[in-house]
Amino acid sequence: MYSKYGLQLIKHALLPSTILGSSSIHFSPETKTFYTTKFSRRNLLLGSTILISFTVFFSWRTLEIFLWKGGKSNEYFRMCFVLSLAFVMFSSVSIFINVRQCDICQVLTRLVRYCSKFEDEWMSNYDPKKSLTGFGLDILLLSGIFFFSCIVPWPSLAHYLLFPETPVFPTTLLPPQLATDPIVYVGYAVIVSYYACLAWQLMFIAWLLLCVIYIFSVMPLLKCEFRIGAKNQKCVKSFRSVWILSIHYRCIELIHRHLMDIDGIIILGLHSFIGQIVLFANVTVILFREEIGVNLMVILLVWSFSGQLLWASALEICARFSAYAKKTVSSWRRMEFRNTQEKAYMAKFMKSCRPLRMGKEGMFVITKVAAPKFMRSVVTGTFRAMITLRRARYK
Repeated sequence: MYSKYGLQLIKHALLPSTILGSSSIHFSPETKTFYTTKFSRRNLLLGSTILISFTVFFSWRTLEIFLWKGGKSNEYFRMCFVLSLAFVMFSSVSIFINVRQCDICQVLTRLVRYCSKFEDEWMSNYDPKKSLTGFGLDILLLSGIFFFSCIVPWPSLAHYLLFPETPVFPTTLLPPQLATDPIVYVGYAVIVSYYACLAWQLMFIAWLLLCVIYIFSVMPLLKCEFRIGAKNQKCVKSFRSVWILSIHYRCIELIHRHLMDIDGIIILGLHSFIGQIVLFANVTVILFREEIGVNLMVILLVWSFSGQLLWASALEICARFSAYAKKTVSSWRRMEFRNTQEKAYMAKFMKSCRPLRMGKEGMFVITKVAAPKFMRSVVTGTFRAMITLRRARYK
């Protein structure tokens, strides 16, 4: 499950977010415990307050343009709108983490402790250095730290430095002479850098804690160790017996249910927000490319392409996770039973196993067609919006 450096990387991956105020969650590799402190909870509350304040200001400036400063004909309206929508998403995630931070710590502690104990008790031939999932988790942690810290936040700073006259920046409320003063100009650049890092570290935490750690901890169990007839199994053969296997699968099922109670709302919200941002970017670039200018067009194209690619990839990974779990349960029919009692018990147990699907039951769950449906919805939604807007223009 975890390589030699895996748990240490989780600890260090959480540090930037706790310093900035994106998260209050720390991790102790020695005790395998996720926890919060009084200071980190206060820091999270402060960071959330700052993020919500900027969201309110962005939304107010966008509404001001829409109602009194030219509306959609204003060259800055669309940029302000998409930034407001993005910050509403950031603020929503921040509020959710504030409310559920204790539950997040509890379920992740159970997950890491269970997987570590399982490895010690049953996986006698396991070598973390040769584990693809352990190595993959390390690579994702390192790339996530680099991507969300060194790449993603800085286009926001570049946007301010190149276009400081964008109405969502508070410096536009100052007199022109004061707004162009080097001290004010550079000083607000520091603030932009802070809230950009704050927002993207928040998304990194949501991605890391509620998706990556869980999938890469449980995936090797579902795909290999719990499955009858799988290759390269590391567990002792006695583990795949009726009474032992059923208990451990039920443990995974309980952890999954607890995590989806938290993660399901995040998945539903991100699916809605990302879809809206991508649709808005596509329609704006196609219908209003002459009005928005080259710079905004490039920004919207990057947002649209990256949003579709990353979210479709996330949906596909979650769908494959559910498919692996389903195949594992089906493989138990090939188990060697010692008597009819074991066979009857396993048949009833298999019927009681609920699918390990990602999402919020009854609202949105990720299936094997979720990624293709998302891409198709983007295309059809873009064309429908274009047709509607063109009809409105002619009228």
